[in-house]
Amino acid sequence: MRLRYLIGLLLFSLVQITNAQTPVKVMTFNIRCGYCEPAESENHWSKRKFLVAYLIEKHQPDLIGFQEAELFQVSDLKTVLSNYESIGVGREDGAQKGETTTIFYRKDRFGLRDFQTIWLSETPEKVSKGWDAAYSRTLTFSKFFDLQNNTDFYFLNTHFDHMGELARVESA
Repeated sequence: MRLRYLIGLLLFSLVQITNAQTPVKVMTFNIRCGYCEPAESENHWSKRKFLVAYLIEKHQPDLIGFQEAELFQVSDLKTVLSNYESIGVGREDGAQKGETTTIFYRKDRFGLRDFQTIWLSETPEKVSKGWDAAYSRTLTFSKFFDLQNNTDFYFLNTHFDHMGELARVESA
């Protein structure tokens, strides 16, 4: 029942966005961990963050769903991308610790009505790791008001576990 409800809600939201007079540009972006590369590597965040910001500026999405975004990475991007606001919490404590499924949205285009982060687990309301997952995983669920199209819609962002097959199925 829960899965049918979420699929229906997602399809309804996609129809709302698709029927909009002014299209909504959406990007999904796994920006990877912040400190998993050695400092001298070209893939270290201190070097990669400029490329990430450049790609966002080039494509000008209205909404971005980030995966594996640590809060210091979110902060770095918000400094450069000042026309965006963000929502999301750390998966390890529901606040500042761990990766996030942060959503960036253009603050000149959307008003945030509500958002919530849930854990992809048997106990979604609290910090938890589900089924056979290697890590805690979250879903950021948001409701926006489109100032140009005068409509409400939902935007969801998540990142499924890379190891747990059951966790991926149950998370879906």
